Amino acid sequence: MRNSLCCLVVLLASLLGRGQSKTDDLLKNILKANPDSLVQAVLNNPDVYRYQVIYTQIERDKNNNPSFKNYYYNVDPHRYFNPASVVKMPLAFLSLEKLNRMNKKGVNKFTSMQYDSGWSRQTVLYRDSTAETGVPSIAQFIRKAFLISDNDAYTRMYEFVGQQTTNRRLHDMGYPETRITRRFMRMNAEENRHTNPIRFIDDKGYVVYSQPAQYNRDSFDFSREYKLGKGYLNANDSLINEPIDFTRANNFPLEDMQQQLQSVLFPSSVPSIQRFQLEKKDYDFLYRFLSQYPSETD
Repeated sequence: MRNSLCCLVVLLASLLGRGQSKTDDLLKNILKANPDSLVQAVLNNPDVYRYQVIYTQIERDKNNNPSFKNYYYNVDPHRYFNPASVVKMPLAFLSLEKLNRMNKKGVNKFTSMQYDSGWSRQTVLYRDSTAETGVPSIAQFIRKAFLISDNDAYTRMYEFVGQQTTNRRLHDMGYPETRITRRFMRMNAEENRHTNPIRFIDDKGYVVYSQPAQYNRDSFDFSREYKLGKGYLNANDSLINEPIDFTRANNFPLEDMQQQLQSVLFPSSVPSIQRFQLEKKDYDFLYRFLSQYPSETD
C-alpha cells in the first residue's frame, strides 16, 4: 500500500548572513516542470520571494507502517521569515503537554479558566462567548487557534505555558533555533516576559488550581540580525522608509515546523526526545481540529 503526503510550504523570508541552503534535485526538477507561469515567476526569483519548500513523502509497507523521506528546496534555518500564525501550533501542543505534566485533579483541557491582570498591558478574561459553556478553556483556545486562527487564543496559551517554559521546552526537544518571544498584541519585550495569574474553576465556581504570574529571566540570543523589506506601516499607519526589524521577533524555521507537525501526526516516527508528552485523547483532539474546516464544526 502506498500513500504519499505532500507538505509543500512556501514562505516568504528575509535573508541576512546567508547560510548553506538545502536543495534536492528531485524536488527542484518537479517544481521547475510545473507549467504554471505564476509558479515559474516565483521560482525564477528566489532573492525576491525568499521561498523555502519542504516536501515530505510517506511510504507505507504491507503492514501500513510509514517511512518518511524529506526533500528540500532553498531551505535555510537562517533565512528569516515571519512565522506569523504558525506559532499557534507549538503553543497548542505545549498547552496540552503542560496540563499532563501538572497532573492536577479536576484540571484538564475542558476545565474553566479565569485570567487576571498582573502586569502592564495584561488583560483579564473571565468569559468566552464563542464557547458552548461561555467560559474560557484550553480546549476552546485550541479550537479557535486551528479553526479560525484566532490571535487571542494564541495569546492565552502563551500566557498559560509561559515564555520561559515555552522556549526551554522547545530547545530541550532539539529546536534551538525556534524562539517565541511575544504575544499577538502590542507589548514591549519586558511586558512579554511577564504572564498573567490564572485560575482553573470547577463547575460550582470553586478554584481547583491557581497558577501565579510568571516571569522569564532567561536571556535570548539576538546576535543574528534580521531586517526585511524597504518600508512598513507603524502602529499609527505612518510609512517608515526603512526595513522592519525582526531580530527580536518570533522565529520558527521551516524544518522545525515540519518536524513538530510530524511528531504529533506520527509520534513514533521521531526520536522520543522530540515527542510532546501527550495522551491518546490529546492526539485525537488535535487531529480533529487540525483537519476540520470552520464550516464543519458548531
